[in-house]
Amino acid sequence: MRFFIAVPIPEATNNAVAALMTRLRRFGADVKWVKAENLHLTLSFLGERPKEEMPAIRDAMRACAAGRKAFRVVYSGIGVFESWDRPRVLWLGIDSGARELKELADDLAERLKAAGIEALEKGRPFAAHLTLGRFRSRRHGERLRASAATIPTASSLEMPVDRLILYESRLSPEGPSYAAIAEAGLPAALGA
Repeated sequence: MRFFIAVPIPEATNNAVAALMTRLRRFGADVKWVKAENLHLTLSFLGERPKEEMPAIRDAMRACAAGRKAFRVVYSGIGVFESWDRPRVLWLGIDSGARELKELADDLAERLKAAGIEALEKGRPFAAHLTLGRFRSRRHGERLRASAATIPTASSLEMPVDRLILYESRLSPEGPSYAAIAEAGLPAALGA
């Protein structure tokens, strides 16, 4: 079984991101778009894991979440991993809340490592982002690049980070589907 730990996207934010992806699709870039129901902010990709490790993973999640207050993220800007000359992943950036997400991901990685569980992204620094799609080729990538800069990311593209979810990823010919199998809530911030 394949697993990852992520922050879920609330419905209102999910709908706003889906609308943004619909606008971006019009530019014809050769991108395999993430299904709206699969949008999430990945904190740690664990890959294949035996069931026996699930209690340790849940404990690491809960300890990490208990030590932090809930916070908000605000999305801003569209970019790519690798570069626009060699685009691999199209993402929506995070402005406010990026530091807190990095701290959360780093803390989670340390707790998992202490439990003997290495995440697959080890050695790569965490970069807060929301994956919108993966490029299949560079076809119309420049058109998307030029157009993406002109699309404002609305203030509605913000959300709370108030829980972590352990997901199981199930692969099929239709694409991946995700099942939540554990959750850890972050305590509410004062005055929230």
